[in-house]
Amino acid sequence: MNLVRSILFGSVSVLSLSLAVGHFLAGHPVWVFVAIFLGIFWAFAHLSFLLFCITIVMGTFFDVAIIWLIMGVVSALVAWDISYWTTRKNRVGRIDREDIMVKQHLRRLGGVLVIGLGFSLLALNLHLTLTFGWILILGFVMILALSRVVSYLRDQ
Repeated sequence: MNLVRSILFGSVSVLSLSLAVGHFLAGHPVWVFVAIFLGIFWAFAHLSFLLFCITIVMGTFFDVAIIWLIMGVVSALVAWDISYWTTRKNRVGRIDREDIMVKQHLRRLGGVLVIGLGFSLLALNLHLTLTFGWILILGFVMILALSRVVSYLRDQ
């Protein structure tokens, strides 16, 4: 349980600090205080994911460096996931082999984060010109891949 709590507070801290540094470097000191306040609020209330998303969106309008926004998005997703997982875990009276569940959840979360970061960095650095036909083919491939993933997850 201490590992989950430390990951939650660590991700909220990285989220707040990355957005605060990004807004500070972009020259918007008011949003620095907003980001820090939201981090403190989340640490006590566990429910300011939407407000952080709004802060990230405002960062795109204020030309905050993309690396700070990506760090903020990743940290927000980790904090949200761990917060939700903790809430669901607290609803259950007793959990057998909790440490195994935590490790499995963190392994899956880490895999999703690595894949998400990889795709986001790839999308930022890759510039392609696609015709409608290629987009249509890629759309069908994505639908097939998504159906395979859903059927795989149902089997487990």
